[in-house]
Amino acid sequence: MALPAVGVGSFAFHATLTLGVALLVALGVLLWLWPESRRVLFAAVLLPGIVLELVAGRSPDGGARWLHLGLGLLVTAYALWLLDQAAVLCDPTSWLQGHAAWHVLGAAAGWCLARHWAARRLVA
Repeated sequence: MALPAVGVGSFAFHATLTLGVALLVALGVLLWLWPESRRVLFAAVLLPGIVLELVAGRSPDGGARWLHLGLGLLVTAYALWLLDQAAVLCDPTSWLQGHAAWHVLGAAAGWCLARHWAARRLVA
């Protein structure tokens, strides 16, 4: 039972870079063939990490609240980004710009994720 676990773990450890490069090449080719897919692919690349973090991010000290807040900010930022791209929130004369909100909310989401990781490290 331990031998298959060691084999799978060894493969995952040593093949990570190879798989990462293969994923980047595949994404690059897909973007070259279908440039309009960039927003969907961006979400698809983030989704597995988000799911894994939600599953692993449950901490008894409330650190998960930072994860949930960051995820909410990221989803809001992504929605504003899509609305900006669809010209719904795209008014060149307005001080409120969807793309700018995307960057500000994305930065705030990153800060929340850092707080979440700090809380997890304190518990561990």
